[in-house]
Amino acid sequence: VEDFAPYNPIFSHCVRKDAVLQLHQKEGLHILRKYLVFGLPFYLVERYYAGSFKNVTVVSEQSRLKYGLGPEAPVISHGFDESYLSVEGGEGDDGGYLLFMGRLEMDSKGLDILFDALGMLRGVHVKIAGKGKDEAKVRKLASLEKNNRIEMLGFVEGKDKRDVLKDCTALLFPSRFEAQGIVVLEAAAFGKPVIVSDIPELAYVVEGGFGLSCRREDAKDLAGKIKYLMENKDLRAGMGEKARHYAKDFTWNEIADRYEGFLLQALRGNG
Repeated sequence: VEDFAPYNPIFSHCVRKDAVLQLHQKEGLHILRKYLVFGLPFYLVERYYAGSFKNVTVVSEQSRLKYGLGPEAPVISHGFDESYLSVEGGEGDDGGYLLFMGRLEMDSKGLDILFDALGMLRGVHVKIAGKGKDEAKVRKLASLEKNNRIEMLGFVEGKDKRDVLKDCTALLFPSRFEAQGIVVLEAAAFGKPVIVSDIPELAYVVEGGFGLSCRREDAKDLAGKIKYLMENKDLRAGMGEKARHYAKDFTWNEIADRYEGFLLQALRGNG
């Protein structure tokens, strides 16, 4: 199984005809905007590489559409620890802190939009968990916020990660680029509403009824959605119930069963 990134293709289909390619998000022209002419080889690899594989799986329906694949490429998403579903809500149910969790990359994760939105709000406490190439920049922006409204947690895992998710009021996820967003599923498993950007890959949050979307590059819209959610406890509670209902089909056990079925089918097709 080759977990694809255009920056390091390993041409596994040249070694085994039953090799499986797993696709995540497609960056497309963003590669050229980011690396200019130096990004052209990566852009071409991303565009044409998947066509050389017989067995391909994607993590979201939007990824399948962007790669131009048919229904024979199954959607097998990410998942989460099943134990999350049995954890009762924490302190955040009465209006605690908001949470961002993920890679600290300003552009792809929309952290610049998040900071601009927070500058328009009062009385909002936000915790940021994760690490990444822009961590120093994010920490500097957080330190400039008045009244210590933004708390940097660094990378969290295990019990610390569960506690942070359990006690937050809602998850903020204003990404510009995503494949699916594992942390969105994890927050949903804890019964937390989510505010996402309106990119197609995250549309399932609104469709599932457990979150709100803001315009992708609009900090003012994000600030308005945060204010609206924080002022409506009943709305948060209703979204939390729908979040857990949506998440129950995405435990790692469920995903493993689907993946095993796909791998067995790939073997039979080349047996």
